[in-house]
Amino acid sequence: MPHRDPDRLSQIERVTAELFGKSGYYATSLQSIADMVGITKAGLLHYVGSKDNLLTMVMRDYDVEGMAATGLTAEGFAADGPDAPATDAPATDDSPDAATDADTADADTTDADAGDGTDAGAAPRGGEPAGSRSVPEYFRQLVETNARRPEFVRLFTMLNTETLNPDHPAHAYFREREAMLEREAADPRWRIPEGVDGQAAIMAAFLAMDGIQITWLREPGRDLVAMWRRIEPALFPPQIWGEAE
Repeated sequence: MPHRDPDRLSQIERVTAELFGKSGYYATSLQSIADMVGITKAGLLHYVGSKDNLLTMVMRDYDVEGMAATGLTAEGFAADGPDAPATDAPATDDSPDAATDADTADADTTDADAGDGTDAGAAPRGGEPAGSRSVPEYFRQLVETNARRPEFVRLFTMLNTETLNPDHPAHAYFREREAMLEREAADPRWRIPEGVDGQAAIMAAFLAMDGIQITWLREPGRDLVAMWRRIEPALFPPQIWGEAE
């Protein structure tokens, strides 16, 4: 297999996140990405295979990085898509009207089998015992991670809106992502206070994070971590969830 420079691939993903985040998937061409990276379009396709593959790579790595930073692994989610696209993948038309959802069509079936994620007999994952993970601490770590990567947060926010269109190539990816978050919310590793609907509390926190990140992106210069700290007591009252660890 021809050599791929990991630093170049990382640069491609960050430039892609920046351009998709500013203009959206459809309005960004592979040529514009290649120009910013400083390579030819053919060189870009050597790394990513197609525009749809590039989109999947960037979104997958966004989620994997966030999970890794907080010590969680979304099983079965990060594995979607190849670690690196095939080098002999045909170049695809990257015009705004040429996007297809062929690369992600299989993912449409996964959330149908996900259920509500509330299997009381589910075993904790990652070798951790039940009740070993602090929910408030998880979100603090995730916010701190996202504060260091605004270009990826902007990308996620832009695509989260674009993918309301069922024809968007990342539509199935975001549907599976929502199912993954529900499964994570039901994971027995969380330490949930007695009498609290832990799954509902975790999903509410994810929704609150989406909203506060939009405000943060709209008002550059604000401190995302400070913004989260301000609303955290309303989401996780310390008299119920305990003081910050």
